[in-house]
Amino acid sequence: QIAVEAFQHLPDLQLLVLGDGPLMEPLKALAQRLGLRNVEFRGFVGGTERFEILRHAKLLVLPSRVYENFSVSVLEAYAMGKPVVASRIGAIAEMVEEGVTGLLFEPGQSADLARKIRQLVEQPERVIELGRAARAHFERHFTADTNYRQLMDIYDFARRRRESRRNRGVKIASSDI
Repeated sequence: QIAVEAFQHLPDLQLLVLGDGPLMEPLKALAQRLGLRNVEFRGFVGGTERFEILRHAKLLVLPSRVYENFSVSVLEAYAMGKPVVASRIGAIAEMVEEGVTGLLFEPGQSADLARKIRQLVEQPERVIELGRAARAHFERHFTADTNYRQLMDIYDFARRRRESRRNRGVKIASSDI
């Protein structure tokens, strides 16, 4: 609802709404009631088509109003080198580094979301800069190689800890030796 309302203030920009669920019909009705011709609902889009849409997008808008543990949408945007404009809420606010990989807006505040989107699209070089930082963040923290190294570090830590505990248990304390 917040993104649809925000695009009242952004008539020159296009919003593609991806995903499906019980809120889809009320969102379509809201867009129609507001007379928005710049909002398109695509429903569920999976696989390569979703990444193709993201590749052509300027940025990802994530207007979540719920606390999420880890947003795959943010990760997908970063993988495609796209900045994210997201709600300043929960783990999303930790994933999106303000002014580095995207911008944060106050949850539920469509006018604040519209301001943040406008701020970015009026500075195309900034969108590119944030997108590059998002991609770099993805490469540093989320590639298969990075995850493999992190997993091996965890195993190595566990092995060293087990060996350390085992070695501490082999103490001989006797005055008769």
